Amino acid sequence: MYKGDLMLFTDSKGCCLKHFKLSVTMLSAVSVLPVFCLVIIGCGENTAGPSDPFDLWYSQQNESIIFLSRAHSSEGELYLLDKSGEITRLTTTAGWQSDHDPSWSPDGGMIVYSHYDGSRPWADIADPSILVEYWDELIPWNVCSVDLQGNSVQLTDVQYVASLPVFSADGGSILFLRMDYLFDSSEILIGAEHLLMLIPESGGSGQQLIPDGDHTGTMEFFDW
Repeated sequence: MYKGDLMLFTDSKGCCLKHFKLSVTMLSAVSVLPVFCLVIIGCGENTAGPSDPFDLWYSQQNESIIFLSRAHSSEGELYLLDKSGEITRLTTTAGWQSDHDPSWSPDGGMIVYSHYDGSRPWADIADPSILVEYWDELIPWNVCSVDLQGNSVQLTDVQYVASLPVFSADGGSILFLRMDYLFDSSEILIGAEHLLMLIPESGGSGQQLIPDGDHTGTMEFFDW
């Protein structure tokens, strides 16, 4: 992940935080970037799957990194790596629960993320044949927040999917994607409406930002 003057990447050998210098040529400009190689294999043991970190996000405010790992779960939980090198497990899941899409608050004191609470592996949602048959086992997804001490709060309460949360620049609002499933007359899942929603940082039902229209079947990627 590249962010401003910082580059993060993962490696599968060892357990350390490494600092490098990397020369990067971009068109005619050459810049030297500090690079962090993040290796967190040692944050726990799990025979159900790999514990490699993923979804890395750096906070310039407190010089810390949040990431997801399967070290203590089958699907992924949220961890904090502070500037001293200490690793803190911020979320705890059970069964097929998992956490996704972490994003820092502007002041570096809070993280928002998507929490999956279904009864099947979340990745099954990508297989249309499984999704149509077992959609009710692949929900709900909700937006949650957690502080640096691991105190988490659920911010939304949707029937289907609320995901990809991101803070506003002032930290007072959170933007996220809500997906409302669509069914035919035989109650067969045929698609979903994609709604861009805004909630205060304390949570709530949310305000729909863009009226329903042709975009609601495809909209997924956004930012402030």
